[in-house]
Amino acid sequence: MNPTSSIPTVRELIAEYASIEDRVRSVEAQILGGSAPPLNPELVRLAERERHVLALLRRHHATDAQRVAEKSGERASGCSVR
Repeated sequence: MNPTSSIPTVRELIAEYASIEDRVRSVEAQILGGSAPPLNPELVRLAERERHVLALLRRHHATDAQRVAEKSGERASGCSVR
């Protein structure tokens, strides 16, 4: 995580998302193999975490878009017309 923030970096979130997807595939393979019940509690937990990670990624995206818009506004307002 970024030391100045409690929000993980985009890179960390993408790595966690990839890890969740790998685990989901593994659990699904067990279900399809017949060794797990149809509604696996681990899949439910993974799906909840996946939704949370995606929400954090969207927050990063929205924050980045807002910063770009603010910088564009600063440049536009800082220009003088002669």
